[in-house]
Amino acid sequence: MSDSTTDGVAAQAPVRAYGSNDATAACRAIRIAYLAAKHGVVLPAAVDRIEVLIPSKDAIVEADYRVPGETPLIRGPRITITPAGGPHPTYRLRRSDVLVIALDPDFYRDSVRGALGREAPEIVEQYIVVDPVLHEIGATLCAEFRSRRALGTAYLECWARVVALHLAQTYGRPRPQTHRLPGLPRHKLKEILSFIEEHLADSIQVGDLASIACLSPYHFARLFKREVRQSPHAYITTQRMQLAKKMLSDSNQPLVEVAAFAGFQTQAHFTGVFRRYTGVTPRSYRLGNRASGSHVDSFATHPIQISAAC
Repeated sequence: MSDSTTDGVAAQAPVRAYGSNDATAACRAIRIAYLAAKHGVVLPAAVDRIEVLIPSKDAIVEADYRVPGETPLIRGPRITITPAGGPHPTYRLRRSDVLVIALDPDFYRDSVRGALGREAPEIVEQYIVVDPVLHEIGATLCAEFRSRRALGTAYLECWARVVALHLAQTYGRPRPQTHRLPGLPRHKLKEILSFIEEHLADSIQVGDLASIACLSPYHFARLFKREVRQSPHAYITTQRMQLAKKMLSDSNQPLVEVAAFAGFQTQAHFTGVFRRYTGVTPRSYRLGNRASGSHVDSFATHPIQISAAC
């Protein structure tokens, strides 16, 4: 067996390698086995993992789904996908090459949540399906194993993320809806927006706003973003930028005073944030408005309209 592990890569593989041409590589996120054995090898299932079996073009794999009288043959480019935790089939290799990918379910959920901003869907089991994307991934990894190239942790985790997102978007089934938190009451949202307006010059903490709504900071932040379409921090910063632009256009107050009124402890911090939001420094913004004779629209503290239907 050719061991393709390197520093930081666990030696554990999803299945045992059975021949001198086989190769395995693994890390916490993913375990991959390339099997070139010829006949009769039975592959035990990775029950605790999301398992993807990818036969090459000439491979033949016999699958046992524990259905009486049903033992389908899997040939490339068809593949199988089995979610973690449920019944897994066993496979008998009639002819290889075969690639087996076993994805850590926690890594799958974390990757989808981080990339898509939502909970990872449940993967629907696929007995025999044609998937050009996974087939190409399998072909690429097989080529890596045949070349005897060492596969490091960073490289494996990149492939793990690609596989995780593809599985989620192609074979994901939305999870059953859990209890949805009620939205922020209209009067509470109005009170919170008024509080922000009145305290723009002060340090405003999410906990201060959450206490007005009688919620934990975590739940408050979720509900606020649902109603306002911005996080509390982003909304406060936007309001501070609007106030600063009005002051720069309509007054001659020194920049350090504008910064203080807009809630920044130092002029340098104010300048950095203002430039990030507008593309110019506060001084350039003021000079540009004076040169053109234009003024910003009157500052509206509540760009969010709170209708009676809220």
